[in-house]
Amino acid sequence: GLDEAVLLHVLSELIAMQPGASSGDGKWIELDSQRLQAALPFWEPIDIRRVISSLRELGVLRLEQGSSAESQRFAIDDGNVKKIDGNGPGNFSWSP
Repeated sequence: GLDEAVLLHVLSELIAMQPGASSGDGKWIELDSQRLQAALPFWEPIDIRRVISSLRELGVLRLEQGSSAESQRFAIDDGNVKKIDGNGPGNFSWSP
């Protein structure tokens, strides 16, 4: 849905603006809840968690524990975005 597209767009912009740690399976960015909330001020924390969960279930978003208890590492699985969207990374046209 629209919420998933918004979150993917915001995460992709954050990844593009910062040098995320690259590993063998893509580019990751580490964010704490405060930074994520600042990037998505129009959502409550529970809404952010709901959309993250939805994207994980779709296989589009990967998460790992960050370096602190308050942070998580995020990576967008571009291959699964292509499967769902058909347009490739950066062109999210989700349908409900």
